[in-house]
Amino acid sequence: MSLSKVLQVSEKDALKRLDVFLAENYPDLSRSKLVSLIEKGIVKVNSQVKKNSYKVCVGDIISVQFIDKKIGSQIQIETNPVGINPEFDQDQDQDLDPDLDLDLGSDLFNQEQHIEPKEYPINVVYEDESILVVDKPAGLVVHPGVKTKDNPTLVEAVAYYLKSKYGMDSSRVPRSGLVHRLDQDTSGLIVFAKEELAHKKLACQFKEKTNLREYTALLGGYLKEESVDVESYLVRSKFNRMSFKSLDSKELEGFAPDTTTNIDPEDRYILNFKGQAKHRILVDKNGRKARYSCSHFRKIVSYDHKLSLVKVRLDTGRTHQIRVHAKDIGAPVVGDTLYAKMSRLVSIDPVVDEVLKKVPRQLLHAGLLGIIHPRTQEKICFRSELPQDFQKVLYILEKLEDN
Repeated sequence: MSLSKVLQVSEKDALKRLDVFLAENYPDLSRSKLVSLIEKGIVKVNSQVKKNSYKVCVGDIISVQFIDKKIGSQIQIETNPVGINPEFDQDQDQDLDPDLDLDLGSDLFNQEQHIEPKEYPINVVYEDESILVVDKPAGLVVHPGVKTKDNPTLVEAVAYYLKSKYGMDSSRVPRSGLVHRLDQDTSGLIVFAKEELAHKKLACQFKEKTNLREYTALLGGYLKEESVDVESYLVRSKFNRMSFKSLDSKELEGFAPDTTTNIDPEDRYILNFKGQAKHRILVDKNGRKARYSCSHFRKIVSYDHKLSLVKVRLDTGRTHQIRVHAKDIGAPVVGDTLYAKMSRLVSIDPVVDEVLKKVPRQLLHAGLLGIIHPRTQEKICFRSELPQDFQKVLYILEKLEDN
């Protein structure tokens, strides 16, 4: 049986269910086997995991990757033929976190990768038979990718920890247990699933907003209001593929609701904090996708009416969401070289100015994580203190605190 071929949907197969389409192309595999492959995420449509009921569209690239037990080797159908350029952040909610690592290739995250355990110290905040909560330091990339080379990543360090302590193989859990992410230079709490059921339940919480995520950030601007709610549609920049931007009202005119058949009706809308229904995804004529995002900023203290320390809670988890929204309100995260230039910070005094210019990373910390435990269904909450580099900056700013 040969599986080494590219399946591309033609007009005659358009709108067939995914499992029906596969059954017609793989007569040697049973329907139940194909359904199982789809449910396990082994079948990808344009590098995305879809449901059995997904209606295939003209031009879709269907890929299957699994182990042939007869010969013990990996068989893979080409996932990215010439001319296909899949989006890095795929259709599913990017509630794999607001600060998605940019050190990955175009769609490595959406493919199951073999994770090689690497020894590296991790700070375990909590652990039981289902979950592992880790406090990630700034500078550590979450997932291996094109640019990480031989440097250890958090996923590899967790794999080493689980293997050395329990003999566990993290590959038996989808995405090696990773449920959400933090950018390389963002510090704070990340939860890993140690079993498949826990992964499914946690992933659902992040998508349905039943969990709690709160960040602490130092912003390079003064917030006049005690709280600011920011809603926007985020799209990848045309000029810098590493960054994102919020669409303005004029740009929004070129986008329309995504009504393609691969989106379930219940997933097309999202209720905002006012109870209003918002389209989850908008698309333009070129297929560029803009995703609804919402962040809530609450001012804790301001310094010399020029800097603001804030807590940020998320309703959605889009790539770089906090950092883009901070820039949108005129107060980018201090140390964020992608969305702000430190040379443009308002001058405070020579000593403070010099300290802020030398901040080596964005001062953004995931300090509070609340989840519903996937086994016990209890609500549990974890806290992480600000790291020393962040505390040092706040200590220097103390004398400038506004009354």
